[in-house]
Amino acid sequence: MSLSFRKLIGLDRSSESAAARDDRNSSETVRSIVDRLERLEPAGGDAAAWRRAISAPYLLHVGGNQWYKNRAGLIESYAALVARMPAAPPLVVVGKPLTRELSAAIEAHSLQGRVFSVAAVCDDELVAAYSRAALLFFPSLVEGFGWPVLEAMACGCRVVTSNRLPMSEVGGSVASFVDPAAPRDAAAVLESVLGEPATERDRRLQDGIARAATFNSRAMARAYLSIYTDAAARRRRAA
Repeated sequence: MSLSFRKLIGLDRSSESAAARDDRNSSETVRSIVDRLERLEPAGGDAAAWRRAISAPYLLHVGGNQWYKNRAGLIESYAALVARMPAAPPLVVVGKPLTRELSAAIEAHSLQGRVFSVAAVCDDELVAAYSRAALLFFPSLVEGFGWPVLEAMACGCRVVTSNRLPMSEVGGSVASFVDPAAPRDAAAVLESVLGEPATERDRRLQDGIARAATFNSRAMARAYLSIYTDAAARRRRAA
């Protein structure tokens, strides 16, 4: 569910991410984003609850149900956040529909009406989801790259992610990091990021956009070439 590379690195100035970067808080931009989100259909079909959820920034997760995406840890961390912060924003989960086990965990923590599952979004809708979110929460256990971290930064969205590679490398000094196996500790970090003053939040958004821009095609090609060159050299030395 990754965005096209052109949108990801912000080269498409007509995209919603460009509008969000140029003036994230303008009433016209916010209305455009909310209009796109209102057209989505969360599981359960409660349109009124969905409109309330997206009326203000929310927590966002993008991913599937694979074990390494750690959706169980996502729900546990969110439950711990709600326990610490009863007025915490809702959680929007974009990707494959929640499993029965995850739905049961939501019910066990009395999080019905606070967690929304949305599937089958197009690129523009995903960009809108990032642009409206208070932050991306991405507590994966392992990843090949961790595209949502980069996508979120490119869309002007703060990131809280795992303190493991490659997420820690992609997020750099811009993202906030958590132990994905420690939901209560993760909740404390989420609460801290949500409570950042506006000046710190805006600085982090701008730093994220700047960091995402460094992941351009030439830089990534050089990085991949370096990896393959090093690997080939090690094989020759071992031969």
